[in-house]
Parts: sequence; C-alpha cells; structure tokens
Amino acid sequence: MKHVAIAAVLSLTAAVGCSGPEPGPANRAEVSGNVTLNGEPLPGGTVTFMLDENPNVRVKAMVDAGKYQSKRVPIGKCSVAIETESLQLGSGLPYVSIPEKYGNFDESGFSAEIVEGSNENVDFALEQ
Repeated sequence: MKHVAIAAVLSLTAAVGCSGPEPGPANRAEVSGNVTLNGEPLPGGTVTFMLDENPNVRVKAMVDAGKYQSKRVPIGKCSVAIETESLQLGSGLPYVSIPEKYGNFDESGFSAEIVEGSNENVDFALEQ
C-alpha cells in the first residue's frame, strides 16, 4: 500500500513539475528603463507600478545601477512610486536617500501608459 501511495505522489509531482515554463500573467507587459537622481543613475531602489483602474494590482521592479526591468507590469495607465528605504534592510545595493514624495503614488508625479508587448525607455528622473 505504501508503494502505491508513493508512486501516486511521484506521478503527480512529475506531471506538475514537467509542464514547462509558465506563461506570463495575462494583461501584463515587459517594461524597462532608467531611474536617475539629479541626472546620475540611482544606485538602487524599487519602482512600483500600480494599475489606476485597480489599485490592488501592483508590481515592483528592482533598480540596480539606474536600470530596472519587469515582464509583469499591468497593461494600462499606471501610477508609479519609487523608493530606496528598503535597501537599508540589507539588500546589498547601495542606499541613497531620496525625497519621500517619490515613494507616494499620489505625490511622485510619475505615471506610465503601459501597452501590450515591450515598453522600453520608461524612464524616471528624480531631483533631490
């Protein structure tokens, strides 16, 4: 009886584990760009995209040496927030303080219209 149960679990695991790469989420697109602070690449941080029509839909992308990329950003008009505070928790990326307003969707002044496919050069310029 034990052998039958083990065989069933192994068969199920093999079937689930061998289905190949999962497709990306529906209604999502690839987005990439640069984030600068006073004209220089932001060493690290996160860019968060929030879908305006459904604020529960949010996607974060890590900023490293002024560049970010995500393949999961929702298609449509998105508000954008950028923060560096999380880097103080030991991410390994250098921490640089930025004005708090950039971390707030309502105050950052940033938005992006994300279209199906690839969205390149969606850049954000921060000022100290």
